[in-house]
Amino acid sequence: MAFGSLDACSGFPFENYLGKLKRLVRSGKQPLTQVVKRLVEMSKSLLSVEASKPKFKRPNNAFILDEGKCYKAIEEREESDDSSCQMLLCKFFEKTEPLFREPCDSRILGCFKVQSRHAVMKLVPERQLTIKAIMVEKRDEMLFLAILHVHRIMP
Repeated sequence: MAFGSLDACSGFPFENYLGKLKRLVRSGKQPLTQVVKRLVEMSKSLLSVEASKPKFKRPNNAFILDEGKCYKAIEEREESDDSSCQMLLCKFFEKTEPLFREPCDSRILGCFKVQSRHAVMKLVPERQLTIKAIMVEKRDEMLFLAILHVHRIMP
């Protein structure tokens, strides 16, 4: 017990990362050079993805707020008074209904039904729209289905 618990002194994280580095090597010739090139390529691709501005065009324009309100982003507007916040013009659906009631209320799972006629236009700060959704249009109603494993994290 001189070094604490096994998790405190285990080399597993290091060994696991070595496995990832090993997969970056394509041949036995100059392995270190290959690893460095692959890591540089990966960092460049990550930077280009992070630098690209999010687009709010269909199908990436549906969001649900924590309170169960649904939004469909229409267009981006000029920045607000504080330059860190982008404003979006959105269709706002405050009145939501469950898609189904059995075995539970679908709103618990992030499934909402809204009527098109209940839409109101509203300017919304981009950072408020955190939960992405899939929006399905059906005649005069729309279905919003939360994408549970994808959350937009705004700065």
